[in-house]
Amino acid sequence: MADLELLPKSSIVRVSTWFSRTKASSREHILLEMTLNRPRFALIAWSLAAVFVLVSSEVAASRESVLAVNGQNLHFETLGASGPTIVFEAGLGNDSTTWKLVAGPIAQFARVVLYDRAGLGESLPMNNKGSAITADEVATNLHALLSAADIRPPYLLVGHSLGGLYVQVFARKYPEDVSGVVLLESSNADAPSELKTRARLEPGTPAYLEEEGISARPLLG
Repeated sequence: MADLELLPKSSIVRVSTWFSRTKASSREHILLEMTLNRPRFALIAWSLAAVFVLVSSEVAASRESVLAVNGQNLHFETLGASGPTIVFEAGLGNDSTTWKLVAGPIAQFARVVLYDRAGLGESLPMNNKGSAITADEVATNLHALLSAADIRPPYLLVGHSLGGLYVQVFARKYPEDVSGVVLLESSNADAPSELKTRARLEPGTPAYLEEEGISARPLLG
């Protein structure tokens, strides 16, 4: 995947929103600007949570369901009723609970979409355990899920680790549906083999099949 580098190694990410303070009638405009240079996922998660908890402590409206997509049950959850739609993609073998720390606070000004890939979290059972899970397959299923759930574009995609590779493929496959991409320690299909973890994973598990899919060609069908 030598040609798949959508974002430079050092990227500027700007998140802009309006909010109303509880005891004030005026609106205040917040502009959060972060420079991401080899970001550390945990640090960013805590930082985002701290900022947005100060903005509002109210609980955002949520919706949760399981839909059949291309023969596979996929669980998703939405939080927040308005604002930009932000879709979170977890890392290797992780489910949507990875994002629980930041999802609630961010849902105060945006519509947050969390979901579990095949075989993870509540997206059970995993129907196909005999072949690698490619990035193209994940992007296709996510797009179909968003459509089936009537979650309309544009999407701001956030991907951590392997999820970063998945959202890059999604952005290339459906560019008209994507408003931006945020990468947190994103995986690279061309990483040296000694950095890959497949040898330590149990064959047939979702994590193993996802790791196996990184080396599959082509990444885009």
